Amino acid sequence: MKKLVVILFLCSTFLFAHRYHFTISEVEWNSQNKCLEVGLRVDSFELESVLSKIYGKKIDLEKTKDVDKILHLYLQKRFLVKTPQRKPCSIVWIGKEISRGQLWLYFEVPVKEPLEGLIISNSVLFEAATFEANSSHTPVNIMNIRYKQHKLSLYFTKDKAQRILSFAKK
Repeated sequence: MKKLVVILFLCSTFLFAHRYHFTISEVEWNSQNKCLEVGLRVDSFELESVLSKIYGKKIDLEKTKDVDKILHLYLQKRFLVKTPQRKPCSIVWIGKEISRGQLWLYFEVPVKEPLEGLIISNSVLFEAATFEANSSHTPVNIMNIRYKQHKLSLYFTKDKAQRILSFAKK
């Protein structure tokens, strides 16, 4: 019994010491408007903490004046889409939705078809681990993309924050 308690303690310590920071993006091609429609889910408390450290003042996602502008600027630096020729694409801010500690950010990225070869970088919340002393937290961002009949999931980490879209069957 004593061994079991020690093993459970060690396992729980390991699990809590390796917490993950992550976001989930749902991306869908809108053929009518010729853009990627993006819904990006983040933990609102983590994002408030990151933004507060970046701006050197308390950022409250529901009360801070011009918070939509702050969020849009943050996304322009952390969620990047480039053409295969490396030309940056703009982000068109749509809005946000907060519910139970989760924040959904909505925006569009106008792009031309084909989407094959687009370069996407997603480093949203990656600085959360950097801001924490002795952090062993691992940032991971997941992106689910729907384009015509294709479905694709991409994973972004600090070591691999950039991906190139490829819908080829492997």
